[in-house]
Amino acid sequence: MQTDKRFRRRQSVSFPSRWLFFYINEAIARGRKKTLGSEDWAYLDDSDDSTKLADEILTVLVGNLLEEGLMLVSAYILSLLLLWFKQDSSERDFSQGIGYALILSVVGVVTAIIRHGSRWINTKLGMVLRVSFIAAIYRKCMNLSISHTSSTGFIVNLIANDLNRFEEASVVFLFIGIGPLILIIVTVLLYHQIGNAAFVASGATLLMIPLQGFISKLFGKYRRASVAPRDSRLKSLSDMLTGIMMVKLYAWEEPLINNIDNLRKEEVSMMKKAYFLRAINLSFFQAFSCIIELFAFVSFYLMGGVLTPSNVFTSIALLQSLRWNMGLRFPYALQFTTESLVSFKRIQTFFLLPEIEPAVSNVIPDGADESTLILLDKCSFKWSNKYILENINLHLKTGSLLSIIGPVGAGKSSLLNGILREMDHTGGFYTRNGLNISYAGQSPWIITGSIQDNIVFGEALDVERLNQVIKACSLERDLKSFEHGLNTIVGERGITLSGGQKARVALARACYSTAELVLLDDPLAAVDAKVGRQIFDNCIMGFLAGRARILVTHQLQKQWRKRSETVIDESVEVEDDTIVNGETKEDVAAPAVFTKEEAAKGSVSLSVYRDYFRAGSSWFMLIVLSILCVAGQAMLIVTDWWVGQWSSQSASGQQESKWWILFLILTLVTLTSVGTRTLMFFIVCIESSLKLSEKLVRSVFGAEMQFFVENPVGRILNRLSSDLNRMDESLPWTFFDFVNAALSSIATLILAIYYMPVVLVSVPFISLAFWYLRTMFVQTSRLSTVRAFGAQARFVENWVLYLGLGRWLGMRLDLVAAVFNAFVTLCAVGFTRVDSLALGSSSVGLVLTYSLNLVGVVQWAFRQSAETENLMTSVERVPCPNATNEVIPETSWPQKGEINVVDLKMRYPGNEKLVLKGLNIRIPAGSTVGIVGRTGSGKSSLLQALFRLVIPTGTITIDGSSFSIVPQDPFLFRGSLQLWSAISDVQLREMVEQLPGKLDAFISENGGNLSVGERQLLKLFVMDEATSAVDLNTDALIAKVLRYKGGAFSGVTTLTIAHRLNTIIDYDYVLVLNDGNVVEYGAPAELLKKVSETGDEGRQLLVAQAEAAYLAKKAIAK
Repeated sequence: MQTDKRFRRRQSVSFPSRWLFFYINEAIARGRKKTLGSEDWAYLDDSDDSTKLADEILTVLVGNLLEEGLMLVSAYILSLLLLWFKQDSSERDFSQGIGYALILSVVGVVTAIIRHGSRWINTKLGMVLRVSFIAAIYRKCMNLSISHTSSTGFIVNLIANDLNRFEEASVVFLFIGIGPLILIIVTVLLYHQIGNAAFVASGATLLMIPLQGFISKLFGKYRRASVAPRDSRLKSLSDMLTGIMMVKLYAWEEPLINNIDNLRKEEVSMMKKAYFLRAINLSFFQAFSCIIELFAFVSFYLMGGVLTPSNVFTSIALLQSLRWNMGLRFPYALQFTTESLVSFKRIQTFFLLPEIEPAVSNVIPDGADESTLILLDKCSFKWSNKYILENINLHLKTGSLLSIIGPVGAGKSSLLNGILREMDHTGGFYTRNGLNISYAGQSPWIITGSIQDNIVFGEALDVERLNQVIKACSLERDLKSFEHGLNTIVGERGITLSGGQKARVALARACYSTAELVLLDDPLAAVDAKVGRQIFDNCIMGFLAGRARILVTHQLQKQWRKRSETVIDESVEVEDDTIVNGETKEDVAAPAVFTKEEAAKGSVSLSVYRDYFRAGSSWFMLIVLSILCVAGQAMLIVTDWWVGQWSSQSASGQQESKWWILFLILTLVTLTSVGTRTLMFFIVCIESSLKLSEKLVRSVFGAEMQFFVENPVGRILNRLSSDLNRMDESLPWTFFDFVNAALSSIATLILAIYYMPVVLVSVPFISLAFWYLRTMFVQTSRLSTVRAFGAQARFVENWVLYLGLGRWLGMRLDLVAAVFNAFVTLCAVGFTRVDSLALGSSSVGLVLTYSLNLVGVVQWAFRQSAETENLMTSVERVPCPNATNEVIPETSWPQKGEINVVDLKMRYPGNEKLVLKGLNIRIPAGSTVGIVGRTGSGKSSLLQALFRLVIPTGTITIDGSSFSIVPQDPFLFRGSLQLWSAISDVQLREMVEQLPGKLDAFISENGGNLSVGERQLLKLFVMDEATSAVDLNTDALIAKVLRYKGGAFSGVTTLTIAHRLNTIIDYDYVLVLNDGNVVEYGAPAELLKKVSETGDEGRQLLVAQAEAAYLAKKAIAK
């Protein structure tokens, strides 16, 4: 009994099965019953290693040469068959005609086998190249220092767009050499058919190469020009998605979307120019045979040659080979190589970014001993080219605790980044070899997964140690409140956890690690005094005792400081802070609902195609385009038919000028119709893509916050980048390819039926076979694997077998086409036995020339139709966020002159539990209200209801207020600083004046080049624990601005969620929440009665502050 349900590897099957793709049959059979997942796919072939890739490249080269050689053999056999048809019926050897027909059929079958086998290897090589680069980019990302990192949008663009160029180029790059070789061979063979006119035809072909090179050069220019706005667009999208709560709170969607639309239009403007050039190349390819035929046959006529059906249609068959190689593959090889060079330079720029220096020290400096972990001797650290810390001296030994205290911007976090070698340094910097470091950052980093995954983080699971860590980090109560405990799934960036929970999970991760040095960047900012003391005693001084610790904090009490050293104080007296017992700085942000991307099943409806084309054009334009598509294909056949009629005339009849003049006119009309339809098609597609991209962006950012809770940024950004890239690049080309190949196949079928009506008998059978094979392929090819960052690198085996599916379909379609071609050829030969059915040699030449092309063209049409349907899913997914059932409040909201909350109830989508349970609050206009409470009490949920991030029931009326909010997680958009007055108000002028460029100083992604404290200072106003990451002096400065800034904030309603009572001690009201209910609503003095919550020392300090605030207000009132 088979235990492994995965499909067999390609290397494990027999040679015939490998080249005929019989091993895919199992996947096809299973794919018809269910959607295939990663558990079904075979493991990566052992042959996919670098030692055998060179052999595979050689195999591809030989396979391509054999395929082209067999096409030339077909042309030669066709010439013999046409000469046979030219003989008198009495002289023909019927068995000879049958033999030629069978040889043509067999050659077609062998060509198909070689074509698909070599193409499979070729395409797989491109995939391997792409996946290798993805892995290299991932490794590079892991080694980049913070000071030299690239934006998320830039990296996504490299993977979603630039690496596709490499994969596309790998399929055709060999034809840069194969194309000219085929040109030489075809010229020799043509010489035997039309003499010196062959050199004219070759010369015309060569003249087109500089033109194609010039077009490729211009194409590369416009491609490069479209890269900059695309990068900027993706960077802006990444910023908006990362800071989506800020965008929603400030209602910034429209101006930011308008900026994205402008960048998109700039990008599309360059793409239109590139598409115009691509349309020229495609037009030359489609009309290539007509153009070269014109030069060849007219020059042959002018040289005194006599055209015959044999030399005409043999030449046309040879020119078909030249058309594919020099009219399509060679220029595309040039184009994709040019694009790849552009992409390579961008990837090269990324790979050349400086990396973190390895911490290797072979020489132990003076003053260090075996217990020394880190020794800094007059060490300076810089961010880019600016020194942040200078002449730092630090000696850290095993088991020591070092606390770092100082004002905002003093360099506390920078010192930790310097120790982590995320910043460049000069001076003495010694780190003991093999030193392992764990780190809990000021902005907790949470991965998508369970809480246990976040804590264990790839280490071996030790249940006893894990329980000790949970207890030390005060997470026991939180885990009990979660339905699934440690197995609770958290959203991206921990969006389903509160701020305090995220901080303690990150702390637990650092503790669970066995690293000798633990760096803790302000882990106490997110907790109250009681929990802070527990963490300090049980974790920092308890569980971590014996390990070296560096603790950055604003909140160390005096009695704690005595147990550790203090640096970077800059002679600034750091005051004590007192914190109200609320456990965490945020309520439960949302239920743990992190949804999996749905895999749609079934075919794409025709309405999707209709909407796609209607988005970029009118019905009239679509009708004109349809007529041009049919007319272009008809003109191609009419032109060849006219040449056939010319060749059927006697030598004297061929001398009439009407033949070559009308031939010239037909060629020009063909070129015009083909060029016009190609250009129109691509213009319609790019306009549709532009309109749909605008719709997609507005649909995404118009969704409720819950949509962003349930979907990670990577998934959304993938849709806004990869899906749009598919609509921009892949879909137009694939769709046009399908239309062109389908029209060619249909025209060939009609042509065969016109001359031999008996062929109509075979049409139902071959149509059924074609459609059956395509349906099985489409059903199987829809993987249930979510396309995401790096997914291809993780599931290489999926894509290897997926490539095999395409070749499985192509080969079988080619075999069906070969059977049809054999039927047509044998019918033509058989009709010679019946005079009434016998065809002329020119008619036979026309039919067989086109029917020979069915082997290759018809399978391409069906494969491209299946690929078009798969690509159309990107169009189908455009309005996806509507599934969140967004509720739009009435435009009359708000209504009254004060904040009134009546029977306010709120639950998060997907959760039946109420987080706000009928709140009734009246907040007079202009009053200040502090909001406190334990975890899950409803503090931040109340603010989310006020700002409609989640639509509640009940009534909230606000009138005459321009609400602004400072959320818990500080976020900055990439750009420059402006407005000195506002910066001065929040005490940042001194810091800004020190920045290079001052007001024009560049803010990196997520505000990464500012400390968390500096980032928070830039945002106002309702405040949701906005000052938790700043020191007390800065907190006091902000409070001063809010309360006494010349009356600027007088009369403004202020809501503040806080842990520190000194922040809200002089507020008008304090609102205490518990479990979604109002417990207390009154003056701050009421809380001072609860000594157990504030501590006696803290209470005395608060009483003094409250009395001072009271006297100040009384004086102002007088």
